[in-house]
Amino acid sequence: VLGYGGVIFTALLSAKSIRDINLFKATAKIIPIFSFLIWMGLALLFITGVFLENFWKTKGMNLDSISIGLEVKKILVIFIVFHGIYVNLYLAKKMKKFAELDNPFEAQGFKKFKILGIISASTSLILWSSAVILGILVSYGLTI
Repeated sequence: VLGYGGVIFTALLSAKSIRDINLFKATAKIIPIFSFLIWMGLALLFITGVFLENFWKTKGMNLDSISIGLEVKKILVIFIVFHGIYVNLYLAKKMKKFAELDNPFEAQGFKKFKILGIISASTSLILWSSAVILGILVSYGLTI
């Protein structure tokens, strides 16, 4: 909930903020808080995923029927981690620098940043949505 909710909220807020300078500057200040919540959600996702898999194994549950789903989910989580690193090390820092300017929308490189931000937000939503849906399917013993 922390990670997925944080991704949805920041994607919506970012989409709205690229049209309003004051909202953009405010968003740049609060994004680190939501970034922290997303990373906490990702950590909890990892911990609970490992715990549940081990728990199911100790209870003698046959994981063969859901093993493909578990493996795909692990791959998705790896992509989420690398995408999160990119967002935090590159896009968040760029956003902060643009927010310090009087008119960031007119700054050189802002259009490229805006396009990368839209692509990044879409990628985050797709990755997190896929992981959540796959997690639900796996929890109910369904597979791909």
